[in-house]
Amino acid sequence: MYEQSLVERYKNIKARADRGDGGERTTAGRLLVQMEEKYPGIGAQAFTPRGEAWTDPNKEGTNWWDNIFAQASVFAQRAAETAAQMAAQYASVDYAVQCARNMVEVKHKSTDHHGFTRINTKIESEQLAQLRHRLTPEQKQVFVETVTEEIAQLLYLELE
Repeated sequence: MYEQSLVERYKNIKARADRGDGGERTTAGRLLVQMEEKYPGIGAQAFTPRGEAWTDPNKEGTNWWDNIFAQASVFAQRAAETAAQMAAQYASVDYAVQCARNMVEVKHKSTDHHGFTRINTKIESEQLAQLRHRLTPEQKQVFVETVTEEIAQLLYLELE
């Protein structure tokens, strides 16, 4: 069993890995992996409710079934965390795509009087300012890629 201060440090890093921004999330994820390699079973100990018995799956002399259940618990915990992270990331990306599709107007205007074919984009300045502050760097990238894809589709139609 690891000291409570080490377990609390693990929990804090885990929280940053789950809810941090960009680089903080990445760095915390690396630290988690390092801690889990150096302190096997710390994840299971950190999230076992107080008062319940925790068995170190790597300790000699522990019951074989205790080891199996401890390892299964860690696996299930990591699977649930991964699923939650993937769902949050999908929702985050989907939000950026919906913003791009609903807030940006991409219009094709046929050849003008100067002989130029125009493809215009239009977004309200206030909406753009809100997105600048609301979107994460990853969402901004998805937003731009979505608008770019719409422009590319119109341009491709012109080339047909």
